Amino acid sequence: NIWDLMTIPLIQSALKYARSMDERTNPSKETTSTEMNEKRNAEGATFAAAILPRIWGCNQEDADVLYESMKVGATDTDFGIVKRAFEANYECLGLTCKDVG
Repeated sequence: NIWDLMTIPLIQSALKYARSMDERTNPSKETTSTEMNEKRNAEGATFAAAILPRIWGCNQEDADVLYESMKVGATDTDFGIVKRAFEANYECLGLTCKDVG
């Protein structure tokens, strides 16, 4: 289903930015300029916002976790939590881990 497949790049991109927003997976975040960190946060928030309605349709609690972790101004993004919230909804979204990569 094309609708399901169109969510893959949104999830991949949100995960990419979650990783760069998390100080645990991106040690250089502390030495990166505030402007660059804000840019990463805004881009991550945009990709997450695009997929949040579908996640909310699967599991409202996971959608809330993703929103709080990826929203503009989020200061404590945990990549592991974001990844688990997405993965918990792959079946509902018609995806597999292999699809997302």
